[in-house]
Amino acid sequence: MVIVRENTEGLYSFIERKEEDETTHQVARAVSECVITREASERIICKAFQIARQEGRKKVTVVHKANILRMTCGLFRQVAYEVAESYADIRLEEMHVDTCAMELVRAPE
Repeated sequence: MVIVRENTEGLYSFIERKEEDETTHQVARAVSECVITREASERIICKAFQIARQEGRKKVTVVHKANILRMTCGLFRQVAYEVAESYADIRLEEMHVDTCAMELVRAPE
């Protein structure tokens, strides 16, 4: 198993802010923006397919949370399918991140 991970975007974009309550002037909420770009998605997905091809692997599994984060992870998922068209020799499958975590614990082999 080879894990290829993007950590320059998403919640690692470091776009955060605190919002104060106008009455108490205390922090009422903290907000982090999740930024996903087509460019970075293509870069990481292409890298995964390149590694798979170099190592003679037959599939790439894209792990995401597009069922909840429809816009951001949805873009990542969409780009994965677009990139996969250039790698006809490698099968693309997808898995929700929660299911993936459970499977890694349940059946690590």
